[in-house]
Amino acid sequence: MTVNTTIYGLLSGASDVAALVGTRIIPGVAKESTDAPRITYQTISDLPYSLLAGGSNGKKARVQVNCWATTRSGADDLAAKAKTALEASGYIVGGIDDYDAEAQLHVTRFDWSVITS
Repeated sequence: MTVNTTIYGLLSGASDVAALVGTRIIPGVAKESTDAPRITYQTISDLPYSLLAGGSNGKKARVQVNCWATTRSGADDLAAKAKTALEASGYIVGGIDDYDAEAQLHVTRFDWSVITS
């Protein structure tokens, strides 16, 4: 299973996330016409994961997750729900709030690290 398949499945399968974004869970960059709230994500690293005893057990991936909304509280709420959906299968690394003046959207960003098979 790829990291894209994994993250999309976890986010779209979380009812509280899906209630906010529907199918607006997008790898890479969203089109300007895409409604908010929405989630975009991109893989930062995707490296082989091996044990000291030998053999490969899959890949260790790190993914940046971006939760977009028209308000700061909306972006933060979406990010909290997305983190809850992802934490059972990986761990959250850091986070930052931002505002995209061109898109006129708030975004809460965080990284998610996961081992996939």
